[in-house]
Amino acid sequence: MTPTAQHEEHTHELSYQNAAAFAQEIDGFSETDTFAMRWRGEITIPSDGDYSFRTTSDDGSMLFIDRQLVVDNDGLHGPFYVVDGTTHLMRSQSCSLKLEVERV
Repeated sequence: MTPTAQHEEHTHELSYQNAAAFAQEIDGFSETDTFAMRWRGEITIPSDGDYSFRTTSDDGSMLFIDRQLVVDNDGLHGPFYVVDGTTHLMRSQSCSLKLEVERV
């Protein structure tokens, strides 16, 4: 079997309750397909301090802020595995945000 690569850009908020709801948005996609995705964005920090972030995923997810791995929820694991991470950020700092997710 030859893997198929597909790229789509979305500029709206994405939130799905389950794989079936996710699969409905992409033509030809099945909830049993495997995939990897990357979301990129920015956040603006209102005040200096330690900020906590969380991912909840079925299989792997990793959250990077300014290229620093903050939440490492990578690897194969059961549904809804939750991992937290904390990092110190400065006020008015615009930070790059990258979330990588896989479903195997």
